[in-house]
Amino acid sequence: MPLITIDGNIGAGKTTVLKFLHTKHGWPVDLEPVHRWMPYLQSMYQPGSKPNQLSHTAFEFQVRVWLDRCWIQPKSASSKIMLMERSPFFQQMVFVNANVANGSIRPSEHHTLIEMYTKAMEMWSPLLYIYLRSNPERCKERIAKRARPSEQFINAGYLHTLHNLHESAYLEAARRGMRIIVIDVEGKTPEMVTDEVHGILTSWYIQPKPLNPFANAFMPSCA
Repeated sequence: MPLITIDGNIGAGKTTVLKFLHTKHGWPVDLEPVHRWMPYLQSMYQPGSKPNQLSHTAFEFQVRVWLDRCWIQPKSASSKIMLMERSPFFQQMVFVNANVANGSIRPSEHHTLIEMYTKAMEMWSPLLYIYLRSNPERCKERIAKRARPSEQFINAGYLHTLHNLHESAYLEAARRGMRIIVIDVEGKTPEMVTDEVHGILTSWYIQPKPLNPFANAFMPSCA
């Protein structure tokens, strides 16, 4: 099954856009199981003895994320596109690196995660990466508005760190020649972003042949 991934900061609007893409335009979507991750997230984001640092639950959580989102086995022989929330590439480049930088993941754990994410990216890669670029301050406002219990302790500094890492990951993807585009979400409603993504998909996507679902993938620019 061909996959297209939607990446972006916490609070960028990925889940909302994906739900609209499904309900309004009929695209199949695969959302993150946030309800399953709540115990990890609550533990990680609660203030600890060291300000602005996550607990060592970060490693356990990354393993859980990898199992839930990266270790993907073919679900069917269907050639229909599936839109998936987050990619292994951005997971590693953003969230793993953020937790390494703040000391929540030890060097030995980091080596293990790199091996896991490398294996995942060798097994499958999206036809297209879509990066929803957002303002960290606006992300904080959206997080407060949706009021998920597991996110109540996320601070602005962490969102700025994640934003910078998303920007670095986007530039690295473009440098590697990966098929990636960026959509700026600020100043737009979720419906507007949804229609923009839908327009990209319908303009560039060519229905693959059933026997070779990756043969006729579209090739968007990296601009």
